Amino acid sequence: MSHRRILPGWLILIAAIACKDPAPTTQQQSTAGQSVKTAYPCAPLANKDTLFAIGNRILETGAQEHIWNLTELDTSHYFNVADYFVSADRKDQLVWIEGQAGGSAGTARNLLLLLRCADSLQVIGAEQVGDVSLADIKDLNGDGIKEIISQSSFSWMGECGNSYQIINYKGGVRNELLHLQGMSILDCGLDSVYSHIQEGDTLETRLDIKLLPRESARFAVQQVRTVKIHQGGANDADIKSNLLVRVDTTIIPLK
Repeated sequence: MSHRRILPGWLILIAAIACKDPAPTTQQQSTAGQSVKTAYPCAPLANKDTLFAIGNRILETGAQEHIWNLTELDTSHYFNVADYFVSADRKDQLVWIEGQAGGSAGTARNLLLLLRCADSLQVIGAEQVGDVSLADIKDLNGDGIKEIISQSSFSWMGECGNSYQIINYKGGVRNELLHLQGMSILDCGLDSVYSHIQEGDTLETRLDIKLLPRESARFAVQQVRTVKIHQGGANDADIKSNLLVRVDTTIIPLK
């Protein structure tokens, strides 16, 4: 599990724009002493220009653990949504912005931000991710806090693959619930890639992933893994035709 610290004070200047007059919260205490769910307190963060100013400043500052080569944001493709990402009694704002990155990133070229705004702005999470949609944001383990599913693919220097990741920010820290990754050197951009491999080497591990609903509003992940293993051949075509193919299915419950 990795942890994300709230980013430091340079964002206060942006906060002055985003949260100059934050709407009052509606959090109250019931007679039983339990917190009532809080309305989202900072409507100005729905402003597109403010969101992109925050994102660009983060990219300019650099040195983020989960941002490695994201360089530019696309102002025409983004979404933001307020929901229960840190706790089940307070809404924060998640922002996904399409961007540009180095070729090795593949489709992991987008920025994901989790923001909280009350008296000042807090950046709870900032990371480089693949494809995320509103349908990929859901409570997967029944605790009232939303998880985020991110999928990406890449092709680089004769190897390609895909990844499937589930994270949340429960308690204000980044938690990785699941990270699955496949790889292949079959038909991935280079000719005669087999000259350096040996019999018995794995040439491809393909993962087909889907969510399975379970009892009590919980989900599991079904992983179908297809592995292709080199077992001889005089040339590339022979090697491909002689591959040993193994398929297995695993059900991974989410905690």
